[in-house]
Amino acid sequence: MKFLIFIIFVFSFSAHARLNTNIESMAGVTVATHDSTRCIPERLTGFIDELRNRFGSVQINSAYRNRSHNRQVGGARGSQHINCNAIDFVVPGVPKSEVRQFLIANFVGRAGVGFYCGNRFHLDVGPVRQWGGCPPGSDEIATARRRYSRYLTQRTRLNNIRVSEANLNHRGYHRHANDNRIFVQRSAL
Repeated sequence: MKFLIFIIFVFSFSAHARLNTNIESMAGVTVATHDSTRCIPERLTGFIDELRNRFGSVQINSAYRNRSHNRQVGGARGSQHINCNAIDFVVPGVPKSEVRQFLIANFVGRAGVGFYCGNRFHLDVGPVRQWGGCPPGSDEIATARRRYSRYLTQRTRLNNIRVSEANLNHRGYHRHANDNRIFVQRSAL
């Protein structure tokens, strides 16, 4: 019995090591995540190979997540990432529409396929399904919201500087004649 347990342990360990080597040493595959890729099953590795063969490079942003990390990133309760059966990825330099068409043509009906807003995608070897997608124009709306948020932040900073300068002037300080960044106290005459 001890011998059988040892064989199972060694086999399990070597399979994990082999899969990890496959993912991280694949030409054109970048693992840009602190998530583990050691447990990715061969079927999912094959999917990554198909993506890499078609597009040249794939960047994996998320793979295995423990339950705590899955909650922190807003993952679904029954996420395939918890079982190490899923990846989230991007394909750098390739239009979103081209990747989407490839996923629909090659993976819908044989894998779990998810479409996020932006250029991120999801593949898993769990139940066959398709989910996600963005309403038309949502990427443009998100971009506009980010730009407006940056604008408000910059405007707030400028207003804070003006208010601070007004407070300093009120307290008897003024800008130094040679360096506008320095405030000096007015001399009492």
